[in-house]
Amino acid sequence: MNTIQIKYLSYRSHYNDNQVFFHPTQSSWIIVNPTAAAIVSKILEGQSVEMIAQLLANEYCIPYKQAISDVNTVHQTLLNNGFEFKKSYASKIRAPQLKSMFLHITRRCNLQCPHCYINASHTDKDLPTQTILRLIDTLTASGGNNLTISGGEPLLHPGIEKILSHASSKLTVRLLTNGTKINDKMAKFLAENGIFIQISLDGSTAQIHDSIRGKGTFDQIMNAIQRLKTFGAGDRLNLCATIMQANQNDWPNMIALAEKINIPLLRFLHSREIGRAATHSSAKPLLAKEYEKFIAHITKLQSNHHQKIELTCGMSGLLLKMPEEFQNDDIWCPVGRMIVIDSNGDVFPCVLMMREEYKLGNIFSQQVDQIIQSSKMENICKLLSNRRYTIEKCRDCSFRNLCQAGCMGQALDHSNSLMMTDDFCQYRQKAYTDAFERLIQMSDSQ
Repeated sequence: MNTIQIKYLSYRSHYNDNQVFFHPTQSSWIIVNPTAAAIVSKILEGQSVEMIAQLLANEYCIPYKQAISDVNTVHQTLLNNGFEFKKSYASKIRAPQLKSMFLHITRRCNLQCPHCYINASHTDKDLPTQTILRLIDTLTASGGNNLTISGGEPLLHPGIEKILSHASSKLTVRLLTNGTKINDKMAKFLAENGIFIQISLDGSTAQIHDSIRGKGTFDQIMNAIQRLKTFGAGDRLNLCATIMQANQNDWPNMIALAEKINIPLLRFLHSREIGRAATHSSAKPLLAKEYEKFIAHITKLQSNHHQKIELTCGMSGLLLKMPEEFQNDDIWCPVGRMIVIDSNGDVFPCVLMMREEYKLGNIFSQQVDQIIQSSKMENICKLLSNRRYTIEKCRDCSFRNLCQAGCMGQALDHSNSLMMTDDFCQYRQKAYTDAFERLIQMSDSQ
């Protein structure tokens, strides 16, 4: 653990004099009125409950008994939210552990999409089936519960049915596919094995989608979706669209299409300038401001209770409460709890960090346990845990323990450095400000 000098950050409302106090190292926060804010400030300065109560009684001409009750109530609220009264805090460092795997079981693909971050081809080799089965057993033995199977196109792997059968009997399995290889037999197999299926869709019409992924692929996807629904996999199906210059005006139509065919979830991702997309003119990503505008629209739709399907927009670090699965160390990023394995056996901490300098090892020369507990993984976890205190623009930001300096993988894409914030920092600050203003108004009306 690192020792962080105590620095309580706060946000003062523009709506009234209420404030939000933030824990120095955790995602905890409380909303307080001006009187409670004064009490909090004095508690954090180290003054005793009795001294604060006496000051409160004198200032507001209230009985000492009432004053000490008020101070104790505020004091207990702080304790309930994890606030301790020290001069320094020990920040939590994520301990590496294997909870999930992301396997690129092949780099072969039947398509040549311009935005492919893997740069998949028709001739690349596969990760051997027996190796994959051993990896699944290793994940299960470590207490892991989630497996993502990707490629290339994973349905081209000769052992795909054996792999999915073995994995689905032990784990929650997600298959990322372009959808073009899902015939009746495969649709029935996926449905019967309870596989969650993500199909890539980059346009609401054949004209747009096929211009990106190839002639005839849109119709193949629509047929695949219908097959999956027929065999009972409709509730485990989602679509994933990569937003780029070529389809940036089509996303409302993609949402409408997903609603029309009753897709539970539509994910939008930002085109990354790596792999084939680094040099392909058809894969130009949106400018940061364009993507921020897109995110704002999606966020507005997400808040609409009448929205028929779930939408995500590929932006991390915007949360007000830590998800239960990450509450032990209070870090929302899955890095350190997962590994990504390429088809050649190379291991990385994140799909967005598949670069030689962040390679943790190789499964053909090292045991997975050795890789997880390696000094390389340990250093990545330390960096993940400390970015918010190290990056200059994050140190004094009130929201630093909520966004946690944003996604370091996206920062690597955007700025070629893990020690920068990603391009969505300014947008998140505005979103947090708006969210806390609404929460303050709600608390004031209660």
